[in-house]
Amino acid sequence: MSNTAPGSPKSLSVTVVGLITPLLGVAYGIFGASVLSSGVAIANRPDEEGCRTFLVLWGATGVVLGVIFLLHGVAIVFGGLGVLRRKQWGRDLTLFMAAITIPWGLVLVGTYDRGTSHVACGAAQLVYSGLALVILVRNRTEFSGR
Repeated sequence: MSNTAPGSPKSLSVTVVGLITPLLGVAYGIFGASVLSSGVAIANRPDEEGCRTFLVLWGATGVVLGVIFLLHGVAIVFGGLGVLRRKQWGRDLTLFMAAITIPWGLVLVGTYDRGTSHVACGAAQLVYSGLALVILVRNRTEFSGR
C-alpha cells in the first residue's frame, strides 16, 4: 500500500478497489431499475377507492428515486473502470461517489428491521467507502494527471 510513481508496479489494493467499485455500481443500477419499474407500475395501477392521487404521487416518488439510484450506479461503474486504468478522473469520481455512498450506508444501518439484510448492506457500504477513501488517497501517485 505504498505510494508509487506513475509507471511503477500497480498496487494490489488499488486494483481491488477498482474491481469492487463496478460491482457496487451494478448493484446500485439493478436496485435503481427495480425501484423505477415499481414506481411506474404503482403510478399506472387502476384507481382503488378514490386513491388515484396517492398512487400517482407514490409512483412518481419511486420513479425519481429509481433514476437517482440508477445514475448513481452508472457513475460508480465508470469511476471503478477509471480506477482500474489508473486515470485521475476515475480516482476523483470514485472518491466522490464513495463519499456519497456513506449516507446511503448510514440510512440502511439505521433502518434495522428483523429479518432484513439492511444492516449488512449498510455496513458493507460503509466499509467499502472507508477503505476506498483511504486507499485512493494514500495511493494518489499511481494515477496519471491526464
